[in-house]
Amino acid sequence: MRRVVLVLGTAVAAIGVGLALGELLVRLALGPPARILYTGSFRDAQTDFDVVYGVTPEGLRRTCGPAPDANGPRIAVLGDSFVFGQGVRDCEDFVSLLNLRSRDERFLNFGIIGGEIADYPIVARDLLADTDGVVVAFFGNDVEGRGRSVLGRLADLSSAFGLIRRARRAWTLYRIREADRDGGGTIAFFEGRPNNVLSVLRESADGMRRMAEPSPDEIADFRTRFARLAEDLLRRFGPERVWITCVPDGQTVSPSFAEFIRQQGGSVAPFGAPGPAYELVRELSREHGLRFVDVFPGFLPDGDALYHPHDLHWTPAGQRRMAELLAGPLGLDAAGAPGAQAAPAPVVPSAAP
Repeated sequence: MRRVVLVLGTAVAAIGVGLALGELLVRLALGPPARILYTGSFRDAQTDFDVVYGVTPEGLRRTCGPAPDANGPRIAVLGDSFVFGQGVRDCEDFVSLLNLRSRDERFLNFGIIGGEIADYPIVARDLLADTDGVVVAFFGNDVEGRGRSVLGRLADLSSAFGLIRRARRAWTLYRIREADRDGGGTIAFFEGRPNNVLSVLRESADGMRRMAEPSPDEIADFRTRFARLAEDLLRRFGPERVWITCVPDGQTVSPSFAEFIRQQGGSVAPFGAPGPAYELVRELSREHGLRFVDVFPGFLPDGDALYHPHDLHWTPAGQRRMAELLAGPLGLDAAGAPGAQAAPAPVVPSAAP
């Protein structure tokens, strides 16, 4: 019996050493778990755009702007594909446009295509130690949520498991795209190219509407996640260096985009109103003492020009509008970008923590 215990103990110890060594090697090569959320450059050919994204050696979206002051403040911008700048070329993303307006601050694009609120605390933990403030731009599907599998939770803690998650995502995407060309995948095509909206509607005719109008269970889960993120960001930066905003859902401000959803058999949220997801982010920002930048009024008057007609993301004009609306609250010179004029964006004052 003692021999069996000794053999088992030795085997467990060997496995533990192997796992630790593997984790160490992956961390040395690729960095902490959050770094593995970011991928290299790739071509994104969709119905309304065909773009090759430039990225930094660390995997972040390449941003443009004047050479930063080495001693100037560094402001991280967190969010999903809207922050990354899906659908626009390098230098057209709003983070680059903020840099063009800034004299001292340097804005860093930490956007992740497919990112969600579960990713943001991981990025803050691993990558924001050298930053002086943060802008978080939510979108309705952050509230809609997807949750973390056991593998996902391990990948949040371990670079080795993060590498497995990245490989699984790449393989799944490859199989879906290849299968779809034969009519069997979950990525839908429109006018011969992959289409985000039709892919959502293939899963559910209510899929787009639910981005603006999440369920009570999703709202409850988001409240918990938001509270944890708010606590972390306040501890890191203080209330004066955290800005929260929410991307208006295209179906609520662009008549053409809403009509495209209807034509494809999907249901849409009411036009002209921010929607429950947007209002929830506003409410929680106030509740946790964070400044909320209300950009919805600035997108409503000419939404058709700001969103792609067959895709939920912004056109270059939409990216410019977001930069204009954030410039004032961030204390930037509205005239910093040639020919640009910032539209006013109300800021909810910080409540007492």
